[in-house]
Amino acid sequence: MRIVLTGGCTGGHIYPALAIGDKFRTEDPDGKIIYIACGEPLEREIIPAHGYELHEVEATGLDRSNPVKLMNTIKRTMKGRDQALTIMKTFRPDAVISTGSFVSVPVVLAAKKLGVPVYIHEQNGYPGVSNKMAAGFAKNVFLGFESAREHFKSKDNIVYSGNPVRPDFAGRDREADRDELGILQNDLVIMVFGGSLGSATTNEIGEAVARKYAGKDGYTVIWGTGKDYYDEISARLAEEGFAPSNVRISAYISDMPRMLSAADISISRSGALSTAETTMAGRAAIFIPSPNVTADHQYYNAKAVSDAGGAIIVREDDNTVVNVLDALADLDNNRDKISRMAEASRAIAPVDATDIIYRTVTGREPSSPAGPAPGPAEPEYGLPESHEGLGELGERIAYRKAEKARKQKKFRTRFYVLTITLTVLIAGFILSLSGLFTVDSIEVQGNAHYSTEEIINMSHAVPGRNVIYHANKDEITSYLENNPYIKKAVVTRKLPSTLVITVTERNESLAFKYDDDYLILDDDGILLKKTRNVPKVTLVEGNVVNRIKLGEVIGTEDDERLSDTLSLIKAASRADMYFVRVDMSTRRMVRAYIYDTLMVRTDYDTLMTNLNNGRLHLVVSRLFEDGIRRGTITFAEDGTASFMPII
Repeated sequence: MRIVLTGGCTGGHIYPALAIGDKFRTEDPDGKIIYIACGEPLEREIIPAHGYELHEVEATGLDRSNPVKLMNTIKRTMKGRDQALTIMKTFRPDAVISTGSFVSVPVVLAAKKLGVPVYIHEQNGYPGVSNKMAAGFAKNVFLGFESAREHFKSKDNIVYSGNPVRPDFAGRDREADRDELGILQNDLVIMVFGGSLGSATTNEIGEAVARKYAGKDGYTVIWGTGKDYYDEISARLAEEGFAPSNVRISAYISDMPRMLSAADISISRSGALSTAETTMAGRAAIFIPSPNVTADHQYYNAKAVSDAGGAIIVREDDNTVVNVLDALADLDNNRDKISRMAEASRAIAPVDATDIIYRTVTGREPSSPAGPAPGPAEPEYGLPESHEGLGELGERIAYRKAEKARKQKKFRTRFYVLTITLTVLIAGFILSLSGLFTVDSIEVQGNAHYSTEEIINMSHAVPGRNVIYHANKDEITSYLENNPYIKKAVVTRKLPSTLVITVTERNESLAFKYDDDYLILDDDGILLKKTRNVPKVTLVEGNVVNRIKLGEVIGTEDDERLSDTLSLIKAASRADMYFVRVDMSTRRMVRAYIYDTLMVRTDYDTLMTNLNNGRLHLVVSRLFEDGIRRGTITFAEDGTASFMPII
């Protein structure tokens, strides 16, 4: 058979397509398979490396932010369809198999125009927009999870197959893989990854796991940061000198089958691909479902494995990292549980997914890995069999009928596009007048310490895929405006709605030591970020922080002392002094180091009095004028000050 594969942008779409292609290539070595995508970097890296000829067409995601952008999306999609038509007229495929994403839309539309059978595979429990659109004219829709069935209008052409996974994930020699990777056979191997691009949450977990087990005998940590995060993380750790021999950090785990084979515990998001590959490898898993996906489908992906006993689910919240480390410690102390989870994971692996897809598409039973002899060529599309045997006249009749059918399809396609466009515009207008609104674009202005995603989470809005839904405009804006970090947030009711967030300009002012972390604050005590790096701003010790939340003033065991500390630092700043350290471990004594040379010893009340009336500033200025740079200033109860030079 001649097959066109499509679906891309992320590994979650590319690898299932490659698994399907590998099955057809094994069963029919004489068949021809090409891959059509849009030329994203990951597509160019992965697809040719697996031996598939890559063709590129223009494609773009659905952009509903305004009518102009929507029309541009349609224009680019139709251009990509015409490019796919050119490719497919030359290649003459027997079937198109799509694994979804906007990349697949022009290819599927071209297949529909040419009358080529289309098969789609939906990996998640909640289908994507592209697959829901293509399902209407697909011959069959294959499901990775049964829960997706209810979201398709027609149920007659649905086939549950499970998620396709490349066969090299199953049946591997673990000892050989560990030898190949240079990992000791008795090590507990923990693998943390966040997909091809990575995620902030999985990288926080990866760093916590790496630091916990760094340099410990009997442990190996494999950490895939994702390409978006690798440069920043590797540079920061290199500057710190963190390079334990038992921790392996890379941007992208390219040899995933071997790595999973060597691992004991896998820690990751629970996208369809990660879930399927983990079960095929038969590995105990800790899944952290992403909260920012449609219909919370990653949770239900993970739940299918957890219910079988193969995984632990950790929900993402303020305690995610701690909860993952606790789960790891429990597994470390109960190695038999790891084995039981691995067996349970392997038991629910989708081992026959590609067999089901191959059988449905070809009507033939899968054979041995060598594959059957190629059968007779199937009829070319566009040439009715009823005219065979009539010679040149029959071919001309068939050609005219095919041309007429193509013109009718072209007219119907244009009619459908126009109808859909008008429907979207009318629905958007009605939606903009109702109580429920959509925010289709987010604009963040100002000196943002936070990502757009973090700011949206602060707003208590409910993020969807590219859209934020909320029942009340005033409620979402009040959440945002009550956050002290956000200066202004406005949501328009025009079509399309736009959320414009203006972030207050804030500078890093001081830091609190909090366990192994440093909490960076601004001048008002608002928490900007948490870091492991030693800050270059004023460091405050002696206060115990017991309440931390981004975008709020941090709380301590004594909030009055926190306020006093901030006042002290502000006063010192006005007196042209820079405090390297402020020690308030006792209420009556304050130690302040000025310029690393001049030290003040005094009780709290006297120091504050002298700071407020400017007396300390005069003393320091006079000392500097005299060329003296080191000594001790002591304040008496009557407000006078004495100075003792240090020789």
